[in-house]
Amino acid sequence: MNSFKNYQGGLRESDMIRFEEVIRKVIVDELYSIIASLTAAKVADLLLTTRQAAEHLGTSVHTLEAYRYKGTGPEFVKCGGSIRYYASALTQWIETGGDRPH
Repeated sequence: MNSFKNYQGGLRESDMIRFEEVIRKVIVDELYSIIASLTAAKVADLLLTTRQAAEHLGTSVHTLEAYRYKGTGPEFVKCGGSIRYYASALTQWIETGGDRPH
């Protein structure tokens, strides 16, 4: 931050260094806050198991598996050997009428 060194306001070099440190801390703190809020938003979209998703939808695991097999159920993701549903995808599926191809 060489721009502070060009300041002619009578600040001592030690004051300018301290000012730079304070500004850096404020910027870093703000960046951490932004990252934390973005992370919290993503965490709010939980990944649910098939059983949890079926409970959320008020249907059986078997029905949800059948939807998945036919390609008519809510969007899902494969995590290793497991199937997971984003909670937001279940809500979207319900809002669009359900039982439609995704």
